[in-house]
Amino acid sequence: MKSLLLVLALLLASTPLLAQQPVPQIYLTANNSQFVYLFPGWPLIVHTTIMNSLRYGNSPNLPPLVISPTGEPWTSAVQFTAVSSSGQAVTWPLQLVGVPASPALTLQSTDNVTFAVEISPADVSSLPPDTYQLTATLQVSNSPGWNGTVRTRPVTITVGPEPQLDPVLQSNKAGLIAEYQVNAGDINGAFATAQQLLQAQPGDVKGMTAAAALLESASYSQLAFFQASDALDTFYTANSDAPEAPFELLTMYRRLWTYMMTPDSTLQQTSISASSASIVFSPNPQNVALSAVVSSPVTTVDGGTVTFVVPGVSAPVNSSTVSGGNATVSYAIPGGQKAGTYSIRAVYNGTATLSPSTDVSQSLTIHSAMPTITWNTPTSIASGTALGNSQLNATASVPGTFVYNPPAGTVLPSATTQTLSVTFMPADANDYNSATASVSVTVLGGTYSGSVSPTSATVPVGSSQTFNITVNSSTFDGLVSLTCANPPKGITCQFQPSQLNLSPNASSSTMLKVTVSAKPAALVVQPPAGRSNKLPSLRLMIILLTMAILVLVLCLTVRELQRVEFGQRRLGLVRLSLALLLFASFHMAACVSASLTGQGPAKNGGGGGAAPANVILTIQGTSGANAANITTLSITVP
Repeated sequence: MKSLLLVLALLLASTPLLAQQPVPQIYLTANNSQFVYLFPGWPLIVHTTIMNSLRYGNSPNLPPLVISPTGEPWTSAVQFTAVSSSGQAVTWPLQLVGVPASPALTLQSTDNVTFAVEISPADVSSLPPDTYQLTATLQVSNSPGWNGTVRTRPVTITVGPEPQLDPVLQSNKAGLIAEYQVNAGDINGAFATAQQLLQAQPGDVKGMTAAAALLESASYSQLAFFQASDALDTFYTANSDAPEAPFELLTMYRRLWTYMMTPDSTLQQTSISASSASIVFSPNPQNVALSAVVSSPVTTVDGGTVTFVVPGVSAPVNSSTVSGGNATVSYAIPGGQKAGTYSIRAVYNGTATLSPSTDVSQSLTIHSAMPTITWNTPTSIASGTALGNSQLNATASVPGTFVYNPPAGTVLPSATTQTLSVTFMPADANDYNSATASVSVTVLGGTYSGSVSPTSATVPVGSSQTFNITVNSSTFDGLVSLTCANPPKGITCQFQPSQLNLSPNASSSTMLKVTVSAKPAALVVQPPAGRSNKLPSLRLMIILLTMAILVLVLCLTVRELQRVEFGQRRLGLVRLSLALLLFASFHMAACVSASLTGQGPAKNGGGGGAAPANVILTIQGTSGANAANITTLSITVP
């Protein structure tokens, strides 16, 4: 028995073992995670990785894994299944990204491959809200290679409404959209998405890394190196205690650094100097001219192109062929690009004989814009009208806040022209400056009247008398200066105060002091406003009547003399009678005149005659160029 066992052992030892056959291992992620929250407008990008199960084998002679479905590419052997929370299988519109390089997949023991399928943002918006389990199954039969079935662990995907996005979610969304655009071949669109993220979050390391990767994929390796350098600096500034930067960023930086540090020594060296540029913010797309000069110590640079890019603004733009060392481009600024200072990066791409060179020292400045204020001159307003929307109605070309001076509700002085001003503060204080404007408004004169107490007084020469003046405003608002209108010589008026600040439907008072320094030379009657003084006309009529009587008497006397015989004696009597008659007539006229004017023979050295002088003073208010009679006051000077 022992001999038999020994023989079997020798036989087994001399028979080679069957070669171990590889089988595939398959792994699944959705939007770079095993647990996904998927929102409308986001893409769903599913990455499937297939690995050789013998990847950890040490033998160099391990057989490869061959996946070769009959009559179709190997990617079609992978099927995806989504199951709702109720256990129902649903069909999702997953589309393969790209095409496989060959129909069959051959993986050596150390190899693996990853391919992607995706759902567009528009199609994601059509998915019913729910929590789904997504799995991938690799199944092959009747093929010359591996045959069998393997399945991934499920990925949990919750579809629901998009919440308020914090910076992390904003970064994740921008990264997925940019990846979806790259998968569609839209490199410029992907770069623009990365720039929009950097515009919204200038220090976002993920966005900066994505921008660097996009530049590298578009063969802008030098620009990608500076973008990756900025991303590293930003990361370590924000994470000073971190042992190492994110793997993707660090790997890309090292690769680009190696490229930058190994220039081709067979090429003639060049240098490039870009120019700074500036533009004013606009909500609409606009262009700015960017320029650079390329030089070489041994030749004039003709040939090659210059690539300009402004990180955080837009995609790279290539110049036309460099001529005489000069390169210019029209660089597109997206509408609404935030005001600020952005780095201009210019790379000369070189030729077969000239080396590339880079300038990152210049900047593009987008200045804040000045909003346009429209404010029409308001129509005249009635006295006492409070300022409101009819006057304070300025508009601006952008949203913001208006601060008026004087503010709404203010009642302006009557009979004046006032300046209204406004300061506009835009809601977007970064992209727009504050602005000011002004207009004028005319306030029409209001009405007011008044009274005096007492209404009359006897004031001897050398004396004074005080009166209380009350002014009642109906619609007038503002200052009124008070005076006595044309007082006669010898009488003065003094108001305390001499100005009243009137308000509509209110009263104000002042004191009037009337001083008599001499009896007036004539009776002065100040008629009410709008009436004329008829006393001079009455005096003239009396004088004319007296003269008419004298002429009539003279005519009758002459006629009588012609009818009688004159004697010397008789003629003398007639002459005497005429002289007496003329004297009497003129004396009568003088008496009448004196009775009307108050003049008479001086007595006791006074300024007037024995009859008292009656004076009517008119109290007048003046505002600007407008004057109005307020009340009257009677003064008797004995």
